[in-house]
Amino acid sequence: MDTLAIREDVWIFLVESRQSISFAAGVPRALAYMIGSPIRDRPLYGMVADGDLFVFLKLVKRETLQYDVSDVFSLFLSRRNRLYDILSVLKRIQQTVMA
Repeated sequence: MDTLAIREDVWIFLVESRQSISFAAGVPRALAYMIGSPIRDRPLYGMVADGDLFVFLKLVKRETLQYDVSDVFSLFLSRRNRLYDILSVLKRIQQTVMA
């Protein structure tokens, strides 16, 4: 696993994917890292990707943990390239985190 710290409150974890491991297996792993974060006063955002498929995660730590998972975006499987949708979500997360 590679870790990149952009700021004290912005961390990116890169986990190498193997073809023998399902894309969906990355979702619980990402949520586990997000749950382990000490940040509790604002939502946490995550992304799981395999180069084609992308899914976005949001975690809110309250009395009970609440999370949501986006639809799966694909760069190659759909008739319409979803790259701009993916970039739009990333830009929105950046604006939220940097505010």
